[in-house]
Amino acid sequence: MTKERLCQTCGKPYQSKKITHLFCSRRCFKRSYYLRNRAIILEERRNPKRPLKTCLVCGTLCLLPFDPITNPRAYNDWQCHNCRATNDLIWRWQNSPNSFQVIMQELRTVQVVFSFSATYITKTPY
Repeated sequence: MTKERLCQTCGKPYQSKKITHLFCSRRCFKRSYYLRNRAIILEERRNPKRPLKTCLVCGTLCLLPFDPITNPRAYNDWQCHNCRATNDLIWRWQNSPNSFQVIMQELRTVQVVFSFSATYITKTPY
């Protein structure tokens, strides 16, 4: 049994097969959804929500400057602002029995090399 109805979006008449159908096409349904939720959709586009991540080494809470779902490679390369530990470094040593000590030793080595290269670059050759 079909019923003659008017589309809520475009106003065209159409044959409805069910009582719950309010739109003549999928396009009109999507347009109605967009118009009802336009403010929310535009706000999410302008101000995307970024997740917080707790560093597994030092425990500081950091705001990620990217979306880990759309950019998983950046999530693997993410570096803590406090201790400079990366997810890749933690995952590489997670199954070691003394993983915390190994990670801290690698971080100290990286910091020493980084500070040495920074002093070497800033020195003037003359």
